[in-house]
Amino acid sequence: MKTKKKPTNDLDVVIDAGRAQVEEKPKRKRGRPKSTTKKIQSNFHLSVNMVEAIDENCRGNKSAFIEEVLRFYFDSKKINYKN
Repeated sequence: MKTKKKPTNDLDVVIDAGRAQVEEKPKRKRGRPKSTTKKIQSNFHLSVNMVEAIDENCRGNKSAFIEEVLRFYFDSKKINYKN
C-alpha cells in the first residue's frame, strides 16, 4: 500500500520540522574596489614645460604619477606626510 506524503508548503509545518533557516548573504559590491584613503582634488598652476613633462612621463594616470613624484621628493627631504 502506497502512502502519499503531506505537502510541506505550510510555513508552520516547515518551521516546526526545523527545516527553515534564514541565510544572510553578504551584499555584493559592484564595480572595482575603491581606495580606502581619503583624497581631495587640488588645483595647481604649473608652467607649460612642467605640464608637458608630466604628459610625456606619466603612464596614463597623471594623479598617480604626481603622487609618486611627491612621495619621492618628501622622502628625500625627510618631510612627514604620513599620518
